Amino acid sequence: MARKIHFFIIVCLAGLAAFPARLAGEVVLDQQSPPVSEKALTKSLAHYTMGLIYDSETRVDEAIKEYSKALEYDNKQAGVYLRLGVDYIILGNYKKAVEFLKTAKKFEPEDTRPMVLLALAYTELKRLEEARREYKEILRADPESLQVLGSLADLYVLGKKLKEASLVYEELLAKHKGKNGEALLHFNLGLIYAKMGRVNDSIFQLEETLKLEPDNIEVHLALAVLYELNGRKDEAVEKYSELLKKDPRNIEARRLLGYLYLERKKPPKAIQQFEAVIKIAPDEPQGYVDLAITYSRFNKLEKASWVIGQAKVNGLKDRKIYSIEGLIYSERNKFNEAIEAYKKVLEIDPKDPMCNFYIGAAYERLGKKQEAILYLKKAIEFDEKNAEAYNYLGYMYAEDGENLDEAVWLINKALELEPENGAYIDSLGWAYYKKGLIDKAIIELEKASRLEPNDTTIREHLNAAHSKKGLKK
Repeated sequence: MARKIHFFIIVCLAGLAAFPARLAGEVVLDQQSPPVSEKALTKSLAHYTMGLIYDSETRVDEAIKEYSKALEYDNKQAGVYLRLGVDYIILGNYKKAVEFLKTAKKFEPEDTRPMVLLALAYTELKRLEEARREYKEILRADPESLQVLGSLADLYVLGKKLKEASLVYEELLAKHKGKNGEALLHFNLGLIYAKMGRVNDSIFQLEETLKLEPDNIEVHLALAVLYELNGRKDEAVEKYSELLKKDPRNIEARRLLGYLYLERKKPPKAIQQFEAVIKIAPDEPQGYVDLAITYSRFNKLEKASWVIGQAKVNGLKDRKIYSIEGLIYSERNKFNEAIEAYKKVLEIDPKDPMCNFYIGAAYERLGKKQEAILYLKKAIEFDEKNAEAYNYLGYMYAEDGENLDEAVWLINKALELEPENGAYIDSLGWAYYKKGLIDKAIIELEKASRLEPNDTTIREHLNAAHSKKGLKK
């Protein structure tokens, strides 16, 4: 939006280089007002001219003072109000700009320049309906204006009125076929269709863009992502690979291709991409994180630790690095080291809910229950929708046979968030078992067993409840 404002201000400044009509003696703007004396006109013109000079030197504050003085001698000049509106937009004072531009529009209702600037100022003020109204007024005067149609489409996008935006872009494309800028229109319409969930239509528009601009890296990347979303995985891989031949240092493409290889259970190819990312951007933490997670997912924990070590050797002190380090230590049952890593995250963000959760879980694994409770409660405090923390603390109480009413309450909170989670249902059944509510326990544990038929812990809990009831296993 800033670029558009800059463009229109330049246009308006260029268009306002001449004196306002009334000062030049061509038009009287308000026939009802008393005539302005020749002396007042001369002084108004002098101040207006000084304002123009200051504007040409980008001395905007001084220009505003001169234009304001010009209005003291003659306050019916549309051109002076328009100049003031432009300068206040330059200063970022959009409310003040609107005030002067509305006055300019009142005196010159057929001039589209105040409408354009008003639309831009309203957009910056998030007054999108008023901005749209101005653009529609301009289009009534100039229905073929591609620039205004484009701005109107952008406004619809800002206001999340995607259907209206798509219709404007379709109209733009119909008027702009075979002309410069057609590729950008296809691209923007493709992005809007993507946001609307019209993936096939989006792909078509982006493919049309590539016909016009075959080397456009941004379009190749967007198409690869859309192919992936559309289940066309082979085409996505091909498009990412094609992009990387054109731009081998494109980190985003390498990451996305790496994630796609992970999804397709091709870890060596994923590793190759993430290693390339680290070589291209050794100071960027995400490459190390992706590579370490990949090694960890395939139980190569030593290699994962080595990658994190390399990140630290390179001086990276990023919360993601410490978080992954904590997870790797936890996977290796090195819980003291995991806690140390997680606490470095909390030095950066003490209210990180998942980090507090992981520290609590690590303390629980070390048998340090009070510390575990402290951090699990913090995890819930900092994220009231942290189902995992509710369940973990509730199940911990149930296992220990203490605070059982609170345990049931906590687990039910987790189930409000994830009602079909078999592990959480098992926790609730186990809490009922510990409370001696065996019938209730069996109902929940049987439900959990249906959801997670291969979970040995759930089967053990259900067997215990059946035995308590005198039923066969």
